[in-house]
Amino acid sequence: MSQKEVEILFCTPKQWHLSSQIIKWTLGAKFSHVCLKINSEFYERVMVYEASAGQVQAENYDNWLKRNKVLSRFDVTVSSERKKKMIQFCIDHLRYKYGFWSLIGIFFNDKFGIRLPLGIDGDKKFICSEFTYLCLKDEILEMARSKQIEIDKIEDYIDPTEVYKILASNAPDKKLKLA
Repeated sequence: MSQKEVEILFCTPKQWHLSSQIIKWTLGAKFSHVCLKINSEFYERVMVYEASAGQVQAENYDNWLKRNKVLSRFDVTVSSERKKKMIQFCIDHLRYKYGFWSLIGIFFNDKFGIRLPLGIDGDKKFICSEFTYLCLKDEILEMARSKQIEIDKIEDYIDPTEVYKILASNAPDKKLKLA
């Protein structure tokens, strides 16, 4: 079984957006978004799969890159079968709504230590990090276990910095590498 790479991109919009600024401030991070970049040999396309702009969506990487600045990227090697399952998960969830209330819950938890039951809806709505996490759940959990990193038990509340911390601890040479 051949091995394939999937890239996890941490980014911010090229144009200033209030929502991006609020997310960066809340997280204390340089990035406001995380998504997947996957090359499809069959379709001969490089696609970005993400929960953004109100829904789960897919877009050609070159088009996506016109509006987004990649601040850091990490490669995760998976089997061809695993990659197929990830793409299927992405396609099966296209146009699912964005989980805005999860962001509010994360904000109250991160800034005030208050755990509110906002946005906990399983896989009905997604924020970017939740979607990325669910696509790579097995791999991210294994990386977290190997480095003894705790990850939020509520998938709706997994924020981009949690995903970043796990990936960076497993690939320290790629920390905040500017693309």
